[in-house]
Amino acid sequence: MTLALMYDLPDMTSPRYGGAMRAVNLDRRRPPELKLHAAWEKDEGGWQIFEVWESYEAWEAFFRERYSQALRGRGREFSITVLSNNVHQIYTNG
Repeated sequence: MTLALMYDLPDMTSPRYGGAMRAVNLDRRRPPELKLHAAWEKDEGGWQIFEVWESYEAWEAFFRERYSQALRGRGREFSITVLSNNVHQIYTNG
């Protein structure tokens, strides 16, 4: 089942996010199960990330192997909310 997640990183900064993304290397090593990654800096500070994955298992393996190490020390506090573990539709233009 398709999974939608929201990460909330209240103490993340732009330089920390950039470092985390370089460590995760989504530009060159994007897992095929990752359908969407969108990130933005919040007006009140911190960052939010929205992702859509093919399955909970695919996200969990990727998080354990690559995300968790990349985020540690960069965004000391973060929470992950599973918005849906059964996404009904996804529309893309690409």
